[in-house]
Amino acid sequence: MTEAQKIDVRFEIAKAAGVSVGNVSAVKQLLRSAHPELLQALRSGEVRIHRAVRWAKEAGVGQREALEKYRSERGLNRTIRALISRHKPTRNPSSPNLHRLGAALSALPADKLASIKVSVGKTSERLIIISQQLLQELELQGEQSLHEN
Repeated sequence: MTEAQKIDVRFEIAKAAGVSVGNVSAVKQLLRSAHPELLQALRSGEVRIHRAVRWAKEAGVGQREALEKYRSERGLNRTIRALISRHKPTRNPSSPNLHRLGAALSALPADKLASIKVSVGKTSERLIIISQQLLQELELQGEQSLHEN
């Protein structure tokens, strides 16, 4: 074949699929070494190629464990986001002043303070959520607004 007749098959496949040449090579590798369950997750779009390639370096059992852990964490994160979204504040004109809120909480008697539930969640925001009920109780206790003036 002359130089002009040579075809870079991976390039042509990538071009037709609208992906990079690297992805074509990665998929070829995955078809040889990935666990069938991982391949199915890849086909369904549940897992991206880059992540699947990392997991495919493990033995078959390790690939399944990584996929199960990923699914579990994704499910937990989805549940956490859903629970938090139900408690997102309605459009309040102002949020409580953090310093006043802290002072009001520290002034609570020990038995009332112990009855407040505190949860920690993974979120990209620096966030404190307080119930309307607790906010009202704190305002009644201090007989002043905890909101910005």
